[in-house]
Amino acid sequence: MQIRVTSAAQRDLAEAYDWYEDRSAGLGRTLIESVDSVFQFISKHPAVPRIVLRDLRCVHTKRFPYAVYYQICDDDVARIVAVFHTARDRLTLTKRA
Repeated sequence: MQIRVTSAAQRDLAEAYDWYEDRSAGLGRTLIESVDSVFQFISKHPAVPRIVLRDLRCVHTKRFPYAVYYQICDDDVARIVAVFHTARDRLTLTKRA
């Protein structure tokens, strides 16, 4: 399955990257690698995670308190709509879905 990342999710990830890089050089890169691992998992097993909100599924990163929210589209595409800190209210995602 292909992965498509929305511009909103790209902004989420860029903001998180900047925040971690400001704290410790290289930590932002580690976050990106963790999110990339989630993308790979979604690509291989898109239907495994359960639906958590409307048609959105969620996979948590291993090392960081972030979750990747996505939709499975008809054309063999997983559409990443958010990379959210787990403390954020996921109900705000309804505007993105």
